Amino acid sequence: MIDFLSLDEYLSLNIALNNYNSLFHIISLILAQVFDFMTIFFFFLILAFFTKKRKHTMFLIILTTSTAIGYILKLIVQRSRPYFFGITNYANSLGYSFPSGHSIVAFALAFYYAKDKSVQAKLNFYGLAMLVALSRVVLGVHYLSDVIAGACISMFIVSLYFWKEKEINKRINKFLKIMIKRI
Repeated sequence: MIDFLSLDEYLSLNIALNNYNSLFHIISLILAQVFDFMTIFFFFLILAFFTKKRKHTMFLIILTTSTAIGYILKLIVQRSRPYFFGITNYANSLGYSFPSGHSIVAFALAFYYAKDKSVQAKLNFYGLAMLVALSRVVLGVHYLSDVIAGACISMFIVSLYFWKEKEINKRINKFLKIMIKRI
């Protein structure tokens, strides 16, 4: 029988070691900054404010919900970050490893914005999300299972939103009407 955790550590270590100080390692450092929750959150907050598009506001709600679930899971699971001998943690990641917050952010964005897009656009969204997820393993701050869990959390939350989209939008409209009357 294969020990899943040992396999996870072995694969993650090999990905990190084989890409250490490579071009992808440098790209991974950039992706770590760009796909941070706060960076994406404020970008879409500004986008939602200036474009007044509800789609961006709904993405902010999905992003915040997915990230909150990920954070709660981090506190419950408390999985330590990987320590690979010889791999410097350039990302200075603190806290727990499981699930990957960067993967949650990248896949929330991909699953939400890829809906109703062309096949090429979907491939671009999902490819970028996978690149972000893999970059976390390359930097030695996550195991493969951490980034897979992050993707699954986002897929679940975005799927739940699209499944209940009409009901959610009705409730939000009702809430907004109440708030506008009070102003």
